[in-house]
Amino acid sequence: MDVEAKKAGFAYIKENAPSSNNDNQFMEWSELQVLDPSSKLYGWDKGEVERAVRSRAAGKQTARTIDTWILTLKDIKGWFLDFALLDALRRADGSGILWGV
Repeated sequence: MDVEAKKAGFAYIKENAPSSNNDNQFMEWSELQVLDPSSKLYGWDKGEVERAVRSRAAGKQTARTIDTWILTLKDIKGWFLDFALLDALRRADGSGILWGV
């Protein structure tokens, strides 16, 4: 099988494979695609197709990284340190625990 056919097959998996496996859809879809002569995955190894389907679904379940932050250290102005942070420290000092007196 040539590289272009593999690329087309993986693109087909990305577009058409089931995204959940709550009713054994991964195995069923993989088996039917491998056996169907009209499918782009005809003749592929069933395990390879099922592994690609599982990887695709797992990629959708993982948490995405945060690339934009609402508040950064550069955004903190002097007023925040003067009012909010100092006020929080004063309150913590009044109800804090004394260690090693």
